[in-house]
Amino acid sequence: MSALSPARVGTTKRRSHAAIRGPDRTDTEFTYQRESTDAIGMTYRINSGKDKAGRFRMHTVCGLLMHSSLAVTLDGLPLGLSAIKFWTRSKFKGTAALKKKIHPTRVPIEQKESFRWLENIRQSVALLGDPGRCVHIGDRESDIYEFFCMAHDLGTHFLVRTCVDRLADDGDHTIVAEMKDAGQGLS
Repeated sequence: MSALSPARVGTTKRRSHAAIRGPDRTDTEFTYQRESTDAIGMTYRINSGKDKAGRFRMHTVCGLLMHSSLAVTLDGLPLGLSAIKFWTRSKFKGTAALKKKIHPTRVPIEQKESFRWLENIRQSVALLGDPGRCVHIGDRESDIYEFFCMAHDLGTHFLVRTCVDRLADDGDHTIVAEMKDAGQGLS
């Protein structure tokens, strides 16, 4: 039994009394001051300014990252966490250099940080049940093909802020064109 089990049980009980709009997702950083990133992991590298010789000084921020899914009702009442994922970037060292050698689309989704979106949608649907009542809301980071496929396979819905104007519907027009057509029907 995990430390989060009681909270997830409470979320499950409360969800039976309301329509589900969520989960909403957000990432949180827990940062710690450490001499070495080996003890806790790293979150990112940051420019600390310039030294006396005019060279940029970089330092690594140590800590944990948390990706959570919050279930809320249609009225915005929080029901609780429906999924949560903790990680550090210690295993992602060198990804910028890797992108120069291998196109990111060639790396399996399971080896990318963005896999957390798929893990959370799967956990949320399993916890909340009735996936047809759920609308998963995500930022641009969730604009990944595998996320759309997972939502379709699970029978749930999503609202994503896109970062790519993808082909829509039957593939003869894009999302932007689809949204323009939808907006014209509202006036």
